[in-house]
Amino acid sequence: MTLKVGELSLEARVEDIHPLRPPREASFFPHSHTAYEVYFLKKGNMTVFCDKKELLLQEGEVFMILPHTEHFVHSCSADLQKFNLRFLLPDGERLPTGRDSFRVALSPKKRREIFRCIDGIQENMDSKESDAALFRIRSYLGIVFCNLTEPILSREDLLRESAALQSPSHENRLQQFIRMDQFFLERYGDAVTLEDLADELHYSKTHVNRLLRQYWRVSFSQKLDEIRLRAARGMLREGDLSVGEIAEKCGFSTLRGFELFFRRMTGELPAKYRAKGAEENKKKRKTR
Repeated sequence: MTLKVGELSLEARVEDIHPLRPPREASFFPHSHTAYEVYFLKKGNMTVFCDKKELLLQEGEVFMILPHTEHFVHSCSADLQKFNLRFLLPDGERLPTGRDSFRVALSPKKRREIFRCIDGIQENMDSKESDAALFRIRSYLGIVFCNLTEPILSREDLLRESAALQSPSHENRLQQFIRMDQFFLERYGDAVTLEDLADELHYSKTHVNRLLRQYWRVSFSQKLDEIRLRAARGMLREGDLSVGEIAEKCGFSTLRGFELFFRRMTGELPAKYRAKGAEENKKKRKTR
């Protein structure tokens, strides 16, 4: 898909957006690409050789590899979760980055925004053939690219970027999508309603319902359930919180209500889901 970031035309192929997973076997052999490649390390760490230099990349870092640069993964931690993205500029254009691959300098806020968008991309990859999913992937990628290129582009480029993103045909839909998505991500633990979202956006409830159907093809309650379930699964899999504490963080006033919700959404109780996850992790450690 083609994205505009200021004066830049970025070509990113959906099949080149790799899920959060350990490196594939081919990554451990020296290779290069005609495209830019970016590693986003969500969890764990890895050692890479890039242009004959050994680099330790750690959790939360973003590393950009320039086109035609030989690189390979030397080793990685067992809990590594990384997201790969490759993109091309048209007609052989290059970003003003110098000659060496580099860690992208990001503020904590921009780093959080990028990884939140990556989570959004991951959620939509299974249904990427649908127009709605492709729109969401495109929107998230646009945010990732803006945050990724801001430390690289000159001030003049950034001013052009800002002007381009403010065009009514693009800005309204993208900003609506971002604001609605942030509302759910930031407030899923509260007792929020459709009216709260409408007040946040300064729209009528009818219009907000229409936007929910347009962007996600769900109702308000379905979208809230989806976000709460994702958060609950993550905390059950990786956290040390009790089921009761997770229920409270996900906006449920009683443990029983949370258990009924979780069973309705997954077919099993939270405790059973946690136990299965622990057993799977145990098996994975034994096979390594």
